[in-house]
Amino acid sequence: MMLRFVFCVVLLMIMDSSYSQLASGQWRDHLSYRECALVDNDGKSVVGVSRNGFFRHYPEKNHIEKYSKVNYLSGTGITAFKFLKDDHMVVGYLDGGIDIIEGDNTYSILDLKEKNMSGSKQINGFYAYEGRLYCCTAFGIMVVDVNKREIADVYYLGVDGESLSVTGMTVLNGFFYVSTLKGVYRAAIDNGRLWYYDAWEQVYSGKIISVASIGGRLIFVHETSATQMDLFVSGDDGWMLLSNLTGFQSLRSGSDWALVTTSSSVYSINDQFELILEKNDIRLEGDVVVNPSFTDAVWSSDKSTLWVADRAYGLLMRQGEETDQTVVADGPLTNGCHELKFAGNRLVVAPGARTTLWNNGNLAAQMYFYDGTWQNLSSTTDELLTGKRDVLGIAVDPNDANRVFFSSWGNGVFEVNDRVVTENYYVENSALQTISGMYGYARVGGMVFDKTGNLFMTNSEKSEGVVVKSSDGKWYRYDYERLLSQHTMGQMVVDENSNIWILVVISLNQGRGIYVFNTNGTVDDDSDDIYRSPYDPAGDSRHVGKIRIWDKNYEEVTSNVYCLTRDLSGYLWLGTDKGVLVNYSPEKVFKEAYPVFRYVEIPREDDPLYVDYLLESEKVTAITVDGANRKWIGTEASGVYLVSADGTRTIEHFTVDNSPLLSNEIMSIAIHPQTGEVFIGTGIGIVSFKGTATEGQSSMSEVRVYPNPVQPQYKGIITLSGMVKNSNVKIVDPSGNLVFETTSLGGQAVWNGNNMWGKRVQSGVYVVLVTSSDGSLVATGKILIVN
Repeated sequence: MMLRFVFCVVLLMIMDSSYSQLASGQWRDHLSYRECALVDNDGKSVVGVSRNGFFRHYPEKNHIEKYSKVNYLSGTGITAFKFLKDDHMVVGYLDGGIDIIEGDNTYSILDLKEKNMSGSKQINGFYAYEGRLYCCTAFGIMVVDVNKREIADVYYLGVDGESLSVTGMTVLNGFFYVSTLKGVYRAAIDNGRLWYYDAWEQVYSGKIISVASIGGRLIFVHETSATQMDLFVSGDDGWMLLSNLTGFQSLRSGSDWALVTTSSSVYSINDQFELILEKNDIRLEGDVVVNPSFTDAVWSSDKSTLWVADRAYGLLMRQGEETDQTVVADGPLTNGCHELKFAGNRLVVAPGARTTLWNNGNLAAQMYFYDGTWQNLSSTTDELLTGKRDVLGIAVDPNDANRVFFSSWGNGVFEVNDRVVTENYYVENSALQTISGMYGYARVGGMVFDKTGNLFMTNSEKSEGVVVKSSDGKWYRYDYERLLSQHTMGQMVVDENSNIWILVVISLNQGRGIYVFNTNGTVDDDSDDIYRSPYDPAGDSRHVGKIRIWDKNYEEVTSNVYCLTRDLSGYLWLGTDKGVLVNYSPEKVFKEAYPVFRYVEIPREDDPLYVDYLLESEKVTAITVDGANRKWIGTEASGVYLVSADGTRTIEHFTVDNSPLLSNEIMSIAIHPQTGEVFIGTGIGIVSFKGTATEGQSSMSEVRVYPNPVQPQYKGIITLSGMVKNSNVKIVDPSGNLVFETTSLGGQAVWNGNNMWGKRVQSGVYVVLVTSSDGSLVATGKILIVN
């Protein structure tokens, strides 16, 4: 059997305002924990479980711990959770994986996950009985010996031992009772042949979603339609219908209680087996009542507190008739992350969505900000967001990092000042136009500021497809003849020569290309502009030529561009369905007949006469440049790559299999300019990795060191920051002997604590000597090493 042991170094996530530092190479999650699907408690704490992690709340301490793939968990896609004895917890996953968490240690049972079998492996729920854990799965019952942390048996309940999905389990009067998609089955606990399907007797036929027992009786839920469920209880004369339920979510029971949760209500079952309404709303402070979206509920040990899981508010705690107290770990409102960008030292997230056909994802308009804690803007905080949707793009004012603009796919542009929405620009107060026949529906995909503070934006599906808000607040539309054909437009990038590049859809059949224009320094007059489009010139003298993704042989490489960015050398990097291509002379785009986009050629180790192309078999969805001009490259299905500045050397490759990365589908990447922390937006949420490069400083005097002092138990990377770009870094011992030398990556360098011969240095105070590349600037620092 496959048992994997992980020792977890746990950083307790206390909800305060501190932006705790990460050591280089460490990870942290930035998940939303608000969409709770399950709740459980062990008498001293309560857990709210979402799809990709959970949080544990200690009411007496007012303390919260986060559990995710970054620290305790082996995966994502949680489908089951249960507290066990002795402060142990068990987690089940969609892929069949199981984690048993004991204190600071996680034991992962992956036999089922790694088994080659057809059909679903989902863990539907757990039932603990006499030292064994019965796992209700999509194919039957899997029995786990908790003490040995191994699979002890498997029961197939279907006819002739076929798979049958088991949705719940309980014990009553010497029998195991299980709910399945074909009925309620039972078997005597002392039956020595539980593994044999004929040992299980069907006592009720139908699609049974859940089962429990209370007061010596069996209760279960029968699904009669997609939305309608019937709640039954066993009686002396057979089965008795208790209630018809709409929107059923869960059936839970304890030693002396049972709770039935629907999406709108929570009911208890009394001694007479009657349903008693416990809760059908969410009451917030200030007499605010909102509609619920409940998923699960449990009582506290003394039944004085009702804990309810909700899809939007995390956990709700209600005592009697009091106002609900919401409990949730710090994080964004959702796991949406269409675009990530830094505004100064603050991460900004646009969480909207757009389909592959460029239609709306129909996600409520929201914006998220992170600088150690999360601040989330939504219709509940900002009235201008009410009824709006799909915030997709971000543009930060280059002269004021507290002024951020957000584009939306349908509702124009929002201006946010000091994290307050102050304006919504659309047809009535800007030059933006709406789709014909759809008043107020202005689709803005990409935005970018030029170096003089003019904000350019796309206005899709309109003849005047480029709009600018000038630095003095005036609005202009640009009528480029060849943009008439561009139904949808996305990301925008401005280069050092004020050329503005746009990702455009050529057509639904011809894929995505690029469009580039230059205003000639006159934002108020488009008559002197020049541009190139994916189409041949057709009568507009400003259209100086076609542009396609041509290689060095002037052959079109691809017609599917998914992202573009400019690096620190001024080169334009494209992410395509055939890897990465680079234009090394964007300043010549209007001078060359065929602007060339070159593959990054990587000589083969086995035969230097041949080369491979960088990620040529990957669909590249995101490219971001760090302080050392290295490229962080996100892909649609293969995770994240870190490559050297020229792209010829792969430094890191993170996937779900070798790192805490949540998903191999990468949406966006942003890098903290001062700390080098790399924020990775995936298809299911955000995680960050402490990188080794930062933006170079304009000056320097004192080197910042983390951690400092370096304690005996710490064997990780020591980070040295606060330098100008490409500084020379020397570390000397107390006697003045050189023990390490390197060149900074942007404004940061790292040291593993070893000398130049690979041995750990002795305890003592070590001096850091930093000199700029031209020798004009110097800085020093000290590191205390304790072994």
